[in-house]
Amino acid sequence: MPDFQFNTPYAIAKPAPSARRASQHLIWCGWLCLFLWLLACLVPAALAQSEAEPALPYTEHEPAYVSGQVTEILSETTLEDETFGIEEKKVRFKVRIEPQAGEAEETILLEQSYSLDTPTELMPREGKHFVFYKETLADGAHAYTLIDVQRLNHVRWVALLVLFLLLIFGRWYGLKALLIGGGMLVIFLLLHTLHVPWLLNSILSFAAVAAFSALLTFGPGLRLTASISACLASGALTLILIWLGSWLGVSSVSVLLKNGLILQMIAGLSHIAITTVTAIHVSRRNEPGLGRKALFQKGLHGGRGALEVVTTLYLVMTLGQILSSAYGQGHQPGLLQMEPILTEMASLLFMLIGFACSVPVSAVIASRMLQSKVR
Repeated sequence: MPDFQFNTPYAIAKPAPSARRASQHLIWCGWLCLFLWLLACLVPAALAQSEAEPALPYTEHEPAYVSGQVTEILSETTLEDETFGIEEKKVRFKVRIEPQAGEAEETILLEQSYSLDTPTELMPREGKHFVFYKETLADGAHAYTLIDVQRLNHVRWVALLVLFLLLIFGRWYGLKALLIGGGMLVIFLLLHTLHVPWLLNSILSFAAVAAFSALLTFGPGLRLTASISACLASGALTLILIWLGSWLGVSSVSVLLKNGLILQMIAGLSHIAITTVTAIHVSRRNEPGLGRKALFQKGLHGGRGALEVVTTLYLVMTLGQILSSAYGQGHQPGLLQMEPILTEMASLLFMLIGFACSVPVSAVIASRMLQSKVR
């Protein structure tokens, strides 16, 4: 989008390029120091539990999940249990197990019992794929347990439909969302293949997504630096609050971070930071004479709308998952069900704290960095 030109009766002092570069270098050095401090505080606590549970060594006969296709339905019979008065359907069918590396193809015979109200999509039929749990017995024979319907073949068509609709109706905005999500996936999996610890992987993926989102929105420049700085500052503040909350017994650092809190909140923090920086940039461009305090107020006003959208979205989605897991079975949740629910609630509360704090943090950083910028 072309920038607007303004004819003003006065000149605005503009810092020398060398001074601006030195200021940006100091900002990035400060972020590096804060990042290293967070790693020193949080990594030992988050990895203590994983170190206490060493992974079992891989063996040749380790259990695995494999794919199998129903080749023939042999029989279907309906039986009634006279003791309990329950009717069930027994199905005998053949399954071809897809060959694994170095193994021959297998065909097995299974007999499964289903209740009469079992959904049709879960019932076996010729040509249908299922996921099986494969175990190797002491004599070398294989035992298979049917786990669930294999939905991968259908999901890829739905994914193609999503891509088509996002590109058709969203255009650049839909493509940008796909690029950000795909970039996060690639970065995380790349670090995972390099055996980077979970917490460090999450933090690096967080920083990469924050930078990539701002770069796709603003391109190179001060707005990019301001948006990245605001997003990282808000994330760092949230991690510090989690660390302080563990001292008060409110939360557990290792549980919350391993629950994916860092990766879950990146989208919300990035959106709030970008919206706040945009509001200050537009206000500074339209009214070049605004001071730092006025720009801060403009940033607060612009960030509040993003805060409403992000908070509502995260709140409704998380509460929906919690209520479904707690009451979806038709009875009151017990003690075992409450523990993961409380963990989800703690994650949600800390994310909301981070979202709320990101508005003034983003406004302060953007108003200071963009005050001398003239468009």
